[in-house]
Amino acid sequence: MDDEMPRTEASLNNRATLAREANLDKLLKKNKEQDVPLRTMLEVLLKHHKDRMTKKERVPSITSEVTSTSSTPQSPQDQGSLRKSEERKKKAKAKKMETRGLDGLPQEDTGLTYKKEDTIHVTMKDESEVKRVATPMLQHTERSSSEHDIKPVHSAGMKKARPGSGMRSRGVGGPVTSSIEPKKSSKRSSRKNPTGYSVSPPEQSSTISSSLSSPGKSSDTTKNKLKDFGFSFKEADSDQQLYLTEEPDLLNDVRQTKSKSNLTDQKSLSSLSDKDDNVYLNNSLDRSSSRRSRSNSAKQKDLAGSKVMADAHRSTSPKKTFGDLEMDDVDDLEEDLGEIQLGPSFMKSMKYVDARPLTLKKASELKSLIFGSPSGCFNEEWMKQGFPFNDRPDLEFGIVQHKGGSCGVLASVQACFLQNLLFMDDRIISPGDLRPGKREQNKCLAKTLAKILWQCGSEKRVILSMPSGKVQFTTGGRYKGDSLTETLMLYHFTSLPDLEEYLNVNIGFFINPTGNGVVVFLYSVIFSKSLEGIIDEMDEPTNQLMGHHNYCTQEMVNLILTGRAVSNVFNDIMELDSGTGPKCILKGLNKRSDVGLLSLFEHYGSCKVGSYYKTPRLPVWVICSESHFSVLFSLKRNLLSDWKAERNFDLYYYDGLSNQEEAIRLSVNTIASCPPSDDGDLVPPLEHCIRTKWPDALIDWNGTEPIL
Repeated sequence: MDDEMPRTEASLNNRATLAREANLDKLLKKNKEQDVPLRTMLEVLLKHHKDRMTKKERVPSITSEVTSTSSTPQSPQDQGSLRKSEERKKKAKAKKMETRGLDGLPQEDTGLTYKKEDTIHVTMKDESEVKRVATPMLQHTERSSSEHDIKPVHSAGMKKARPGSGMRSRGVGGPVTSSIEPKKSSKRSSRKNPTGYSVSPPEQSSTISSSLSSPGKSSDTTKNKLKDFGFSFKEADSDQQLYLTEEPDLLNDVRQTKSKSNLTDQKSLSSLSDKDDNVYLNNSLDRSSSRRSRSNSAKQKDLAGSKVMADAHRSTSPKKTFGDLEMDDVDDLEEDLGEIQLGPSFMKSMKYVDARPLTLKKASELKSLIFGSPSGCFNEEWMKQGFPFNDRPDLEFGIVQHKGGSCGVLASVQACFLQNLLFMDDRIISPGDLRPGKREQNKCLAKTLAKILWQCGSEKRVILSMPSGKVQFTTGGRYKGDSLTETLMLYHFTSLPDLEEYLNVNIGFFINPTGNGVVVFLYSVIFSKSLEGIIDEMDEPTNQLMGHHNYCTQEMVNLILTGRAVSNVFNDIMELDSGTGPKCILKGLNKRSDVGLLSLFEHYGSCKVGSYYKTPRLPVWVICSESHFSVLFSLKRNLLSDWKAERNFDLYYYDGLSNQEEAIRLSVNTIASCPPSDDGDLVPPLEHCIRTKWPDALIDWNGTEPIL
């Protein structure tokens, strides 16, 4: 069918849309009320047309009978019997109309029987005898009010009230029996009394006239039925009238509120001559606003009650099942779909964020700092790398790297992530803490990214770059576009909680496995530090953050770990004096880092890692080995603060690029010395890195094949 008549935008793709476009909503609702409802809309439609045809066939037969009867001459007896039958029909019709006195409720819904001979009137008597029962039905009833009091109405002079909207518009139409379908407001104007009590003007009837059953057993049934609607009754001594009653406590509250409102009105009227008209206008506005607030609260209660009744109706209606399929209502489907929120998520508590588009000049300077030229671009390995988490058992703490190049950024973020995951409180750490759930992963990653950026911004301000989806500037000159940098918006933050909240909401962008999360985060680190600040901290102003073969430089790793883009890993600074020219100053770390670093180049004698990196505040290290960065950490919090803990301990190793299948645990023994190795023996580079911190330590891989 799709080949013969392919779908278009105007096609109807679901049952709810088809029912709405074909105006079958009422038929489907009526079908649901049947004891054995039909299954398909086609069956419902055919049954509806069949019923219509049946009604049309009945009308001619009835008309022909009436015609034949009228054409045939009738005797006086036949004419008398015909008149009696017509009178009986009129009486039956009148009784049927009287049964709708309770807010339009049909007789078959109340289950009551009515007789014309003995009528019991439900009336509003004196205010002292009025009593309201606090029931959910009465809470949803809107009652109008006027400045007149309720006057007693006696049965002798009672007029029969027209059932329906007339009684409801005066606020005495009884309880609302159905709050599911909204009702049109009455055209008659009404005023709300401050007491909330319903009264009527003298020219209007304040009674509820209904033809009820005669005294006796049927009368008790009537009382019971009306009690189900929330009414309680009180028998009068002088006659057989039933009066609506209300709780004494509620009545006292009504009287007190009414007397207070009268005193307030009198005071306001007496002060009109002394005060300006503006004061009176303000008082009137205050009273009108209070009335509007009470009206809004009543409407909210009505909506809440409607929803509760609708939910109850939906829960009690049985669902149809056919094998593994479950048939549900069209209305239920529409309600369920109506609660689905489509589109982006907005932060209600988020304050205004200063957002500015990236300019061509700033973009050129940015790429010159990273690549050495504005024409430089990230390769595909960088552009399609986010911060996705490992889904393998016992490796849920790890961030996955797809291809080489961005390992310096990923390993640095991974080390800071473990710092926030394991050591943010004083709890005892166990291997089970290395298995965070999805929610904990995202929350901890957002906190990690926020703290790195906050550190780069000297804990004062952060500039977060985020793609906007549209080009912000026109490329030109030596600048080469990459379809990402040109779309960046720069968001300025001066509060760490606001930054963390923003990242929490937008964390989905960063954890996208093939997204631009790594590149956008690196841009944010650079903007937060400022381009001028990075250049000042480098040994040479001409240095760049991207090395050969698109590898990360030491400046880039230091910037993420410590917030300073220094070019070295030793402590403080080092001065080199050539004897003839000015001294050469080499910059290193200026304080102890939270996360450490161990390098294979130190084993080869190419560099010196200072104690600020070797002995960090927390037992987490970034491992630099063979131009690749990975992570080494321990679960012992006091490993670097208690020398006894360094005798025997375990270290965990994670490499996001090595496609690990399980966590690698290394046991380190610093008491026993490592046996000397021959020149031909292959020693894992990771062991050389560990021994730069613990010389001659004995390392056991615990059955795992060593990584060479």
